[in-house]
Amino acid sequence: MKKAQETTMAVLIIALAIAIILISAWGIYSKILKTKTDIEACRLSVLGKSHTKPGGKSPLELRCGRVYVRFFNDKVISTINGRESKVKVPIKGVKKEKFDELTDDIVFHVFAEELRNCWYKMGGGDYLPFDQQVMTSNSVCLVCSIIDFEKELKEQEISYEGFETYLNDTLIPGTSRDPGYEVTYADYLSRQIYEAQRVKPFIFKRVAVGEESALEKADEIVSNTTYYVVYQSLNPTLIEWNFIDDFRTMFGGTEKDEIYGAIWAIDASDIGLLDCDLLYN
Repeated sequence: MKKAQETTMAVLIIALAIAIILISAWGIYSKILKTKTDIEACRLSVLGKSHTKPGGKSPLELRCGRVYVRFFNDKVISTINGRESKVKVPIKGVKKEKFDELTDDIVFHVFAEELRNCWYKMGGGDYLPFDQQVMTSNSVCLVCSIIDFEKELKEQEISYEGFETYLNDTLIPGTSRDPGYEVTYADYLSRQIYEAQRVKPFIFKRVAVGEESALEKADEIVSNTTYYVVYQSLNPTLIEWNFIDDFRTMFGGTEKDEIYGAIWAIDASDIGLLDCDLLYN
């Protein structure tokens, strides 16, 4: 009888251990699932709004909340729709939530991923999710992410240099498993057909041009700065959007694969230099 009780107790302990492991694993998986759901919900709302615009206006709203990302000395925290989670970053080939030191590669990885997610969920520049006017083109901006650093890092004013090289050389996670289909961040975020989109290294800073200010490409991320990852929709007029290809082909030309968006990583205080007619969120 005693042996049977011990066996039963052992089974119960094993079952309890398995249950704890499964619950912990589900907690981690559910966070990942919710993050992916937010990205896909935004992308679906972009597609839906782009295809329901009689007269240039859609009754639908975009479901694209801002992502708040903060760097710490030993972790990165991401918050969206009130849900906070630790960001897994590659450390010597292994994804980890904690690390000993905030390095260039960790900072670059997080920035590159935020740029990639923004470009993906907004449709890669192929759609027009914002309202259009009949005769006047306009520019609409949407802030995908706000990225900053904790107080201690801000006070140190650390410069992380070499972002362009990182974008050019680093494969997007997962794509290297398919030989022949490796894609770098720079390739994904650029479109050869639209040269203006090739704005590498995608980090911009304010510079003085006479008495005015302008944006200039930079190759560093500085810890005392708060950055916006911004999608800018370059809205053509309704006439251009609906008829330009018809006119072009009518007179012997070919259809042009238009791109209607651009992506930026910019000092939050400089967003006015993008000349956005409307900030959607």
